[in-house]
Amino acid sequence: MKTRIVPGLRIAFVGHDEQRCSLPEGGAWAHVSFHSLREGWKSALAQASLRNPDVTFLLLDDTFAPTGPLTSLGVCIGVVGRPPWGPNGRWPLNVWARHGIDGWVWYEAPPSDAPRVDAILPAPVNRHGLRLPDFSKQLVVVPQWAAPDAAALELMNAQRRLSMIEPSLPIERQLECLEGAGTYLTVVRDALGRLDPLPLQAMARGLLVVSTSPFPSSWGVEPEDDYLLRAESALLETVNEVRRVPETFHPVRLRAAQKVAEFFDADFVYQRLVFDLLLSRDAGRVIETPRREVRLRSVR
Repeated sequence: MKTRIVPGLRIAFVGHDEQRCSLPEGGAWAHVSFHSLREGWKSALAQASLRNPDVTFLLLDDTFAPTGPLTSLGVCIGVVGRPPWGPNGRWPLNVWARHGIDGWVWYEAPPSDAPRVDAILPAPVNRHGLRLPDFSKQLVVVPQWAAPDAAALELMNAQRRLSMIEPSLPIERQLECLEGAGTYLTVVRDALGRLDPLPLQAMARGLLVVSTSPFPSSWGVEPEDDYLLRAESALLETVNEVRRVPETFHPVRLRAAQKVAEFFDADFVYQRLVFDLLLSRDAGRVIETPRREVRLRSVR
């Protein structure tokens, strides 16, 4: 059966409010709706089903516990954007699949026994309203949950170039902290740190990202080309060097911002992803999505 192309796809997202910065705006290619988990999964899923979506993305967490089939959500895709375990052990992904999750998107390589994986990609970036990098900004921002040792922080604070991002801040305020800065430092110590969306959000805003660990290969960003990879003991020296000769690092900042714009813009990523998901599952479905190449690592 030949696939017909028409506008008007309905795409629903169900997740936490802080995840909206990684979701598309929609527009000509799709009508996008977001359903918050503030009142729990049952309420959010009910609200999503009222939109009669063609595709629903479930941004999964420890509290997901389907009580019945998910048939009213169209093609239902589980998004694993955090380590898949909680207080009760590993997430029962195969059990959830039997409730009607049709496919899976991971933000890093899944375990070998995971259900069918459709794509491995980083958390995309909603670039709506973002501007070109401002190279005049020199403030250093550090997320409190991925901060260097206390001695380095004290020295940076003494030089009045450091701002901490508190984990209690809503995501909108965290992104505002990025807007006023020029450098983003992150010390990655665990799996949750590898999946932190803020480094890619910082790159999208033209910040120089300095990390103590390489980012997952699915991100497609290269150390020294798109960000700096440094030992934790060298972070203070790196900050001093950036302050002395900031123009040396302008190409890194610009390349990173361009790469995010080209490959990780949320609308283009999800547009391509939805196109591929529907083509692979229903050759007779009516879909619309103008093609543009994005970097997705497909596993089939």
